Amino acid sequence: PLCSPLSAVIPGVEFYEPTGGSFIWVRLPGELSGKALAPVAVEHGVQFCPGFRCAVADLNSELDSNAGGSTQLDRFVRLSFAFYCEEELVEGIRRLARAIDSVSPS
Repeated sequence: PLCSPLSAVIPGVEFYEPTGGSFIWVRLPGELSGKALAPVAVEHGVQFCPGFRCAVADLNSELDSNAGGSTQLDRFVRLSFAFYCEEELVEGIRRLARAIDSVSPS
């Protein structure tokens, strides 16, 4: 219930459709950082786990020179779909899209 709305509402996101579990990993569009987006998303009424929080210390400490010095998982977020009905998930995606739009260059 999360993948179709993600593709439709947020252009430029990349993800693999999960075959199990309760989370989906999403690569944010452009050069957007999950760490920078998190507080903006809260202002829009939605939360997620920034990707860097889900890595072991060694991975977080390695800098990805291709990403301008950010950690390798900084452009990813982890979204939960375990506790919400489809209507709530779609609204969360809409809120996330508004947060992304508010920080993306025009």
